[in-house]
Formats: sequence, C-alpha cells, structure tokens
Amino acid sequence: MLGRGFKYYDWNISSGDAGGAKTGKDMYNNVIKNLSKKRGNMVLMHDFGANKKGLEALPDIIAYGKKNG
Repeated sequence: MLGRGFKYYDWNISSGDAGGAKTGKDMYNNVIKNLSKKRGNMVLMHDFGANKKGLEALPDIIAYGKKNG
C-alpha cells in the first residue's frame, strides 16, 4: 500500500485513558512527559463515547503543545 501513495501513521504517545489514567490530569501528564521536538508526536486517545477525562485534558494538552513548539 505504501508504494501506491499511502502514508502510514501510528501513535507514539499513549494518554493512558484506557489504562492507568484515572483523571484528565493523569492523561495530561502522560502526554506532556512524552512529547518530543525531535519527532512527530501522535497521541493515542480513545473517545469512549466522549470520554469526560479526555475532554478535560485535551484543551490543556493542545495549549501546552502550542506553547512549547
């Protein structure tokens, strides 16, 4: 498929929403501690029917990413 113009993307940072993250703050911390300016960052987050903790964390994660390049 790659030879036919498709590009492959995969996540390299887990928010932990399907694992140990109990709160939006836990998710935020899981993401920001693994962000790197040396690579493209692809964050894995699940919606779980509009996961409340993910909705809490996302604006702060985006703000942190913008602020820190």
